[in-house]
Amino acid sequence: MKMKRNSQIWSAVSGSFVILLMMQLPASAQTLANRWSFFNAPGGGTTVTDSVAGVVATLQGTATLTGSSLSLDGSSGGYVSLAGGLLSGMQSVSLEGWAESAASPDNVHLFEFSDGAGTGNAYLRYVLHADGNAHNHFELADVSGYPNQSLNSSPGWGGVPVHVVCVYDPVNGLQAIYTNGILEALNSFPANQTPLSSVSTNEASLGQSPWYNYSDPYMAGSISEFRIWNGALSPLQIAALDAAGATTVSTNYGTVTGIQLQVAFTMQQHALQQAAVFASASGLSVQPNVTVQASFSSSNTNILTVNASGLITAVAQGSAMVMASFAGQTSAQTITVTPLTAAISNRWSFYTPPAGSLTVTDSVNGVIATLNGDANLDGTAVNLDGTSGTYVSLGSGLLSGLQTVTLEGWMTTNSVSPDNVHLFSFDDGNGTGTAYLRYVLHASGNTHNNMELADVPGENNQNLSASASLGGIGRLHVVCIYDPVAQIAAIFTNGMLEASATGITSALSGVSTNDAVLGRSPWYAYGDPYLNGSISEFRIYNGELTPQKIAMDYVAGPNNYTTNGPGALQSVSLNLPPTIRRGDTITPPLYVTYANLTNFNLTANSIFPVGGLVVASSNTNVVSVNGNNQLTAVANGTASITAIYQGITNTASVTVITPPFKYMWSAPVSFNGMTADQILGNVPGTIVGAAVFGGTPQTVTLTNGQVINFTADGSVATTTGNGTFSGAYPAGTANTTGNANFDAVLAEASYDGGPKTISLNNLTVGGYYSVQLFGLDDRSPESSRLASYQDPNYSLDVSPTFTMGTNAYVVGTFVASSATMTIQMNLPTGNNGNMNALVVRQAPVVLSIQTVGSNLQLAWPVGTLLQAPSVTGPWTTNSATSPYTFTPSGPQEFYRVRVQ
Repeated sequence: MKMKRNSQIWSAVSGSFVILLMMQLPASAQTLANRWSFFNAPGGGTTVTDSVAGVVATLQGTATLTGSSLSLDGSSGGYVSLAGGLLSGMQSVSLEGWAESAASPDNVHLFEFSDGAGTGNAYLRYVLHADGNAHNHFELADVSGYPNQSLNSSPGWGGVPVHVVCVYDPVNGLQAIYTNGILEALNSFPANQTPLSSVSTNEASLGQSPWYNYSDPYMAGSISEFRIWNGALSPLQIAALDAAGATTVSTNYGTVTGIQLQVAFTMQQHALQQAAVFASASGLSVQPNVTVQASFSSSNTNILTVNASGLITAVAQGSAMVMASFAGQTSAQTITVTPLTAAISNRWSFYTPPAGSLTVTDSVNGVIATLNGDANLDGTAVNLDGTSGTYVSLGSGLLSGLQTVTLEGWMTTNSVSPDNVHLFSFDDGNGTGTAYLRYVLHASGNTHNNMELADVPGENNQNLSASASLGGIGRLHVVCIYDPVAQIAAIFTNGMLEASATGITSALSGVSTNDAVLGRSPWYAYGDPYLNGSISEFRIYNGELTPQKIAMDYVAGPNNYTTNGPGALQSVSLNLPPTIRRGDTITPPLYVTYANLTNFNLTANSIFPVGGLVVASSNTNVVSVNGNNQLTAVANGTASITAIYQGITNTASVTVITPPFKYMWSAPVSFNGMTADQILGNVPGTIVGAAVFGGTPQTVTLTNGQVINFTADGSVATTTGNGTFSGAYPAGTANTTGNANFDAVLAEASYDGGPKTISLNNLTVGGYYSVQLFGLDDRSPESSRLASYQDPNYSLDVSPTFTMGTNAYVVGTFVASSATMTIQMNLPTGNNGNMNALVVRQAPVVLSIQTVGSNLQLAWPVGTLLQAPSVTGPWTTNSATSPYTFTPSGPQEFYRVRVQ
């Protein structure tokens, strides 16, 4: 049968487009694994046999064969069972069907693979009319230990015959929905993140939900053919299958005769757009979207960059060409980058109306702000006393039509409490926090301030945190930028960049335009507090203010609105520190002076990489420079750093130094085959403290069944970070963990990626200590638990990474410079980590001597070597490091080691 074809053009209009993240898809073999042809099954039958592998599909309930299709009437229990094990052994899959579905009810399924219990576990599904017919939905979810992968496409089918292909390719991090041979939706995710093997192979069915036990509806419609492909079909193959129709299997698209690159021809500086590439082939009448397989380049990366997925970034003003290549064909388009602009939409100056007025009129567009509750004007600001119902209403519709917004305000807060008070909020006005954009002060127990777009249906929450508090410090200038076109958000405080984030993709159009307020929470109906403070001025801009303009606004203050830019560049100055530590990476502070703005820290306040800035090092073996103009201290020495910005050059010198290590780390040591006594006894010194991080306090059980009991007291380990344990205990007590919550603290640490800081307390200043860090538990079935340790203040001082359950311990040594020393435990993001026990022992500093040929060799673990002609001195410092090999030069020489 021939299906109705829907045409789709993936448009990329400047400033108004949906960004679909793409990735290059390597060619791979695709094999037809199963094919159930319902269109030629005899009417009245109850089974249909797969013509490829012989798997029998069994009709259930009211499902019937009409002689031309499978008919499903939507009644409970009416579906087709395809049996289990169909995805076993596959790494990627393409699921293809020709079907027709009624417009209702919601959430009916074309196919599902699940555990068969009817409760939705470990499933792969394609659902129609999801969420009130808002969209169709392809999803792999509810798999323990793996993130869900979901993808929405256009809503409903509504009785129209459709050819649908769902591709799930975790090997390449790709998920796609094709409708009538055309790419409709695509999702990219980290490769090998959620494998197909995680889906249950217990059950596969057509027309039934994975949650049938909860009375989910059954499909009402018809299916003429369903196929399972082992592998990810390409866009051209899918288009060929659509052209062949349900009765014929053919992926032959002929030869590629040309490609067309589609882009917007103008972009604003710093904006992003996704290129699209469409291919023509001799065997096709349509042009499939082959962006996933194309390669890209830019003629001038100083103006435009394009990544392997075709995502274009406008770096600087000018014109450049983007080129796409696929199957021996090329296509190119010229794109012009225009300057970053922002136009003021609204300006409420609360210092201008007379005291006692209850309204303030926006001087740009005449929008009236209304004072509510106890809000009052004193001739300099609107005062808000924090009482319930006291705020400023700005009306509705203020964000309508904006794709990028900058929100600027001058305010004071009278105290650091209460928590969660708002400078501004755009929301639905119901007081229940739906579809909002807000800036909140003293959030979550005054741990941070926060700009957030959230609770928008179909969009991810976008959250950016800045420094905590800001209460009672006088006038504060706050600028919030939300720019999903350039995929960034930023908070500036008092003219300086305080926080920024990339990957911001949720559209501003999703925010409710019902209500805009100052000083009130989106959740006021739940008793959220009101702002206690004052506001001098509030502005809304259509577009993104530059960092230079934000700095100028801060200097000018709220009662001066100017349209002047910074003016011509006059000078640049590298303000490098005299020394940087080996291994550290820094962004070189570059202070620039314009005609209207002096001493502006360009690199510290730029949200994007600074276009036109070139930083070079005179000796890259000492200080290297990466593509983002960051400096890395490679080796000891001095290098000259040169910065060239807009034709002006400045040079400064920096010296790389290596501070002394606090800790020295050994390699991981396997405990396999060792007894508990051997593990504890192979390091010299007396145990002065032990803490157990898991299991029964004072006990560590090894995977081979051996048990280590810790009974000594003295030092106690505490943690900082996300944990809450901070207690110490008196010497002699039995509880070496400090309190009963210590297990829970490190259980949390094992999942959040670290790092965690461990304090070693009750040390003797000048004492030489060793630390045994046991990681004996590997309870995670999905991934190994990894950890490493270091001095938290020094990036080079890092132990080798060891795997929990494979290696027993890492030994670190240090000299106590104070009664408390710290160790940082690093847990790689995305991996679990755990530590069962920490043992601290004070060890003797042994100076060993041996002959090496005709020479002597001294070795010592830590400290400075001293020498003298007699045991009584005088002792002088020998600058040698361990081991020290030398030829004796006198009848007798004396050596000792100073550790502090």
